[in-house]
Amino acid sequence: MYDARHLANFSLDFAGRTGFALSHMAVQKLVFFAHGWSLAHRGKPMVKNAFEAWKYGPVVRVLWDAFKQFGNKPVTTRALFVDPMTGLASYQAYAFGNEDVAFLETVLSYYVGFSAFTLSDLTHEAGMPWRTVREEMTRSANIGATIPDSEIRKSFESLSLAWLASRSTIVAPATLTQGNYLPMVLGPVPKT
Repeated sequence: MYDARHLANFSLDFAGRTGFALSHMAVQKLVFFAHGWSLAHRGKPMVKNAFEAWKYGPVVRVLWDAFKQFGNKPVTTRALFVDPMTGLASYQAYAFGNEDVAFLETVLSYYVGFSAFTLSDLTHEAGMPWRTVREEMTRSANIGATIPDSEIRKSFESLSLAWLASRSTIVAPATLTQGNYLPMVLGPVPKT
């Protein structure tokens, strides 16, 4: 498991290498999709931070703190880590294993080209964990309600099964290292 800031920084670097600029909202959603697909297909979380059910979808609070100053403009810096002893903020390089890099690049390759609002809309689809948690909330607060990993995993597993069931012929999944598989289509397809 990694700190969400490492995944965010990796996502920003990946987007930059592939010609995309990401807003704060897009970064939040990309980290969420990577986490969800990892739970569903690899049986393990990608991030150790909790996702909260905010108004526009799942949010990791440390990412909000790191990138809120950008609003809906492209993020041009990387998330920093604050030393609790000194109070000084500094960049920490991410270090992912080869399997995690391959997995993240597969997920990001699919989602990175979608707009932040499309990514947000995808998290709001029926059956997605953000929607489930928001519907269960008894008050209309925008922040604070945690989305349990068990709900995230269940939703992403259902997306995989629905995708496979919608195919009229057998489709070979994209192979990741060490026998892990991910469907060719990684999630809800935006409505056109």
